[in-house]
Amino acid sequence: VQDRNVTGVQLIDRNDELCVLYERANQQQEALKRGELSIRKIEEELRTLRIQMQSIRRRYTVATKRLPEKDQLAAQLKSIEEDLSAARRRTERLSTSLENPSSGERWRALEGDDPDVEQLNARIVVLEDRINAKREQLLEKELVLEEVSALTEKLRAQAVQRRDVAKTAANELNDLQTRIRTTTNGMLSTVSELSMYQATALRLQQEKVQREKVLIDASWRLEHGEPPTEEAVAEWTRMERRRLQAADASMQQEKGMEMV
Repeated sequence: VQDRNVTGVQLIDRNDELCVLYERANQQQEALKRGELSIRKIEEELRTLRIQMQSIRRRYTVATKRLPEKDQLAAQLKSIEEDLSAARRRTERLSTSLENPSSGERWRALEGDDPDVEQLNARIVVLEDRINAKREQLLEKELVLEEVSALTEKLRAQAVQRRDVAKTAANELNDLQTRIRTTTNGMLSTVSELSMYQATALRLQQEKVQREKVLIDASWRLEHGEPPTEEAVAEWTRMERRRLQAADASMQQEKGMEMV
């Protein structure tokens, strides 16, 4: 019993150690998974860097191929700078000649005579009379403008009222159109139902005619001692077969009970 107890204690200790080992193994598995994820992430970054490096190499190759064009572009730039300098010098020369007051091309003598004081006074009087006339016309136009403004305000108020009336009429028209649309849809659905009922009635009428023909034929056959229809004969045969099978089953059951 002591050996068993010692062995049990050892077994419990080994079990605890095994649990610890399992826990460590799980931790190692988790660390391994994290390491694999890190490796995949690093591989993805490495692939991205390789793609970027290839792009940079292509750009470097293209730039290297275009390098011989540097001299040609420099010569073209120098030619453009020379043209720009020549244009600037020409602009400065033209500006200087234009700003020179001694140049006879920059001014011309005005023709005509200067009026004296009396002519100026007479012209001033005429201009004042014209100004007074324009002021009177301006006052008349201001009065007309006031009257027109008042009429415009009245017309605006009437337009607002009529607009409200028109809005109400438009709303009523929309309601009527909605009702007309609803009624039209109802009529269409009713017409569809009527067409369906007419088709059903026509089909039932045809079935009625066929059934009447079958009934007349069956009546004639009954009067002459024949079965009314082939379906009736088949149905009677099935019923007779079921009756015979039931009778045989009951006879077999009775025989079995007698033997018991």
